[in-house]
Amino acid sequence: MDFYKSEEAVREVLIGTKFRGICWNKVCKKEVYDGVRFPEGRRYGEDIFVSYRIMSNAHKIMYLHKTLHYYRLHRNSAMRGTIKEEIFDRVKGYEEFIEWTECNYSRFSGLAYRAYSNIVINTTLMLQNADHAVKRNVMKKIAGSVRERLYKINSAKEIDKITKLRMRAYALDYKAYIGFEYVLKIKRKLQRCYKRIS
Repeated sequence: MDFYKSEEAVREVLIGTKFRGICWNKVCKKEVYDGVRFPEGRRYGEDIFVSYRIMSNAHKIMYLHKTLHYYRLHRNSAMRGTIKEEIFDRVKGYEEFIEWTECNYSRFSGLAYRAYSNIVINTTLMLQNADHAVKRNVMKKIAGSVRERLYKINSAKEIDKITKLRMRAYALDYKAYIGFEYVLKIKRKLQRCYKRIS
């Protein structure tokens, strides 16, 4: 067992190792939900909206290194169903997380931009199986979102060079991002081939 104060727990949510931005794996006292409500109408990104707020409201948080609760995936769950444009709500949730972090824990803003960048990449991966029109529309929205935050993403020391390059490509245009990912994929294949030859 590890114990955390609220500030440390919010940092862990940003890092995403122990306390992830989901609610189904947390057991809390009712009081930590005071003033916190799930955003209405959201199918994606609603957990992160609540997760960091309840962590901030808690005085002491305990982390168990043991799985006691399982998330059940079924074919109609948000993560298994047909991908719709509402998946952009995941990115919106992290936009809000950045704003909240800058107001409440400004020293963690670099970590917030890193978490945002990771969710942009993860959401884009989820779009692989989406309808072409949905994929294009969501990627255009993501590109606009990244464009608005690019300066701070580039300034964040917590974000690695490749992720920054990915975000720069996305900010140019979602097609530039697709091209950049294709180049990275080819580079990885060439590196594997070179290792086999060496």
